[in-house]
Amino acid sequence: MFSKSEKRKDTVDTVIGKGTVLEGKIQTEASMRVDGNIKGEVICQGDLTVGKDGCVDASVQGRNVIIAGEIKGNVQAKEKIHIESSGTLIGNVEMNTFIIDEGGTFKGESKMKSEQPKPSVKQKEKKTS
Repeated sequence: MFSKSEKRKDTVDTVIGKGTVLEGKIQTEASMRVDGNIKGEVICQGDLTVGKDGCVDASVQGRNVIIAGEIKGNVQAKEKIHIESSGTLIGNVEMNTFIIDEGGTFKGESKMKSEQPKPSVKQKEKKTS
């Protein structure tokens, strides 16, 4: 079963609606959906979804970041970034998995997070000896 904090990350409890403009820093332990505009900084422990009408001009941190609208700013995802066909991401990104659907736009540099180091050939040889 999931812990209380894991369930919370899967729950969208913050929605920035169309026509809403938020300036500053927003931080949430749950997931968030943006259909309006954010300028500043977004720290989301859960998933961040930017809808088709959403525009985020901010540095972004989240577990998974799904973009159907637009993000201008650097993005750090604990797991994956997914740019949908209508989505645009302008900025540098760091994540484990990067998905860009046909029609999606990405301008910037990407860096895959390093996983556990794999044993070198010498370490493998020592184990078999």
